[in-house]
Amino acid sequence: IAEKSEGAITFPPISDRPVGGEPVVLGAASTSRTASPVMYFVREGPAFIHDGTLHMRPPPPRAKLPIRITVVAWQLERDAASGSYAVRTVERSFLLTPHEAAVR
Repeated sequence: IAEKSEGAITFPPISDRPVGGEPVVLGAASTSRTASPVMYFVREGPAFIHDGTLHMRPPPPRAKLPIRITVVAWQLERDAASGSYAVRTVERSFLLTPHEAAVR
């Protein structure tokens, strides 16, 4: 699987979030003509994704805030001519902050 340059994923930035904050609906979109949906995974940090929504987990005990969380949007595309597959990715990082320090 190789990285492909045709098409693009538009993935808006995610603002810093407070501990215990509301989930974030992830709004990535693709300009590719492929039928493959944009998918997500959490590369780092105390969070998980369910049905396109990012949920923050409580920070680990004794963790020092802020904690970086990185989300990756990705899409698999098959090249009809060559039969090969390509993946395109876009990363967004933000900070999990104490309640009073979050940017709203």
